[in-house]
Amino acid sequence: MFPIVRLLKEHEDLLVASQALIDELNRSNSYARSEVGKMRARVAILLKEHLTSEHELLLSKLTPELRSQIPGYERVIQSTQDLRFAYSAHTGKWTSASASADWVGYRQATIELVSQLKRHAALEEQQLYKPAASLKRAA
Repeated sequence: MFPIVRLLKEHEDLLVASQALIDELNRSNSYARSEVGKMRARVAILLKEHLTSEHELLLSKLTPELRSQIPGYERVIQSTQDLRFAYSAHTGKWTSASASADWVGYRQATIELVSQLKRHAALEEQQLYKPAASLKRAA
């Protein structure tokens, strides 16, 4: 059986950490006087760990035949690639110095990235995890 429960828990942890980051951004008016750096690092760690475990525990185990039975598989893979690109661009642009220099811009960009992350997690849960769990039960 695919460890869907574990992947869902990782989503939950990642979304809670992301929301905590947004809450801190909304409370603070300065990068230097906030906990944003630590929170941002926490989100990065959770995202990296989740992508790794998702690949190892689910994606690498889906044979071409099983993938063809998941109608939303390609959409999820594209969304994952889009998220990776957006995250990489975000971290490349928004260093601690640039976030300090343009707090409002950094806050808005982070809110948009977290929104993309939330949409991606919902997409994965509906179009990948749910169908993959059904496939394994049927096998």
